[in-house]
Amino acid sequence: MLSTLTADVAVDLNQDMITNMELTNETNCFDSMAISFNADGTFTSTIAEVSFDASNNLVCNTNVESGTYSYANGTLTITVNVNGGTATESQQVLLTTSTLSFNVDDNDVAQYFSGAAGTPASGIMSLDFVYNKI
Repeated sequence: MLSTLTADVAVDLNQDMITNMELTNETNCFDSMAISFNADGTFTSTIAEVSFDASNNLVCNTNVESGTYSYANGTLTITVNVNGGTATESQQVLLTTSTLSFNVDDNDVAQYFSGAAGTPASGIMSLDFVYNKI
């Protein structure tokens, strides 16, 4: 389960006039985010897909992805089933006995905040994810 999602800048996603770098304090959109890794090399992930309507109100959707994974030398590689094909991504991660954590930069932030230009999320250039092992 996702335990923290920290942006590099404080933002006001819920437009309550309070900014926060910890995005889980700004919205419950990320509450269902989780990754399940199976011993057979498969995984399932629930991800949040956040966008904003014409009034810059936060719109939350979730998507479930599945595929295969491998882990070697601090790099997690996943191959996701997408529209009848596959997409492969590799990410440096930090594994501890209780957490999985990683950072995404400007190029990948848009994957989590679609159409962010001009929205409360527009200043975010990097995100730090920490998942608790269960």
